Amino acid sequence: MILTFQFAIYGQTDLTIVPTIAIGSLDIERIKTYDLDYDEIKGSPYLEKNMLTGYVVLIDHKTTDQLTLNYDIYTDEFFFENTKNEELVFDLKLVRAIIMKGQDEDYLFKRVNPRTPHKFYEMLYESETLDIYNHMQINFQEGSDNGVIKIDPKFSRDDNYYAVVKGERPKKIKLKKKNIYKLFNKEEQITMDRILIEHKIKLKKTKDYKRLFKALKN
Repeated sequence: MILTFQFAIYGQTDLTIVPTIAIGSLDIERIKTYDLDYDEIKGSPYLEKNMLTGYVVLIDHKTTDQLTLNYDIYTDEFFFENTKNEELVFDLKLVRAIIMKGQDEDYLFKRVNPRTPHKFYEMLYESETLDIYNHMQINFQEGSDNGVIKIDPKFSRDDNYYAVVKGERPKKIKLKKKNIYKLFNKEEQITMDRILIEHKIKLKKTKDYKRLFKALKN
């Protein structure tokens, strides 16, 4: 069972600081409860199969304490686990960013597209002039059984990448080296080539590009 709550939280917003505001100290108002049963469906609707650790950055530039949380991509809901092992879905109206540490990579979710102001996307790269983000989607395929062939219901995930040059509309891109390099100037491209060699990055998966972008900004 997933319990849905709405709450006001106050913390700090520098993503490099250690969060200090505990969720347990906040006033929480329960809105509704409902059941979602994914047990009979192949695949996973979640960001990662297991719960992650992370914290939430608020509109007022404060953060929560460390949480055990995850993202249900299918329902587009972020939720955390309390001390009673209940999954609480939080209202995003007061949220600026959500930071999670996964098994092999870190995740940063923020609002980035002014045409969808309430939607949080995974940020791969952000600067004063350029943002690159991933719009994750989970597709659900219903099962069927005609007595001869049985097809189990399943989830499948799509990753849709966009680049936003400040002042322009988001443009969908393929996460390929040649497409990404076009978004940066010659000096930055040279630096990225050096980073790929020094860090032995192959640029095969999303996490590889995040490693490259992180090194480029450091």
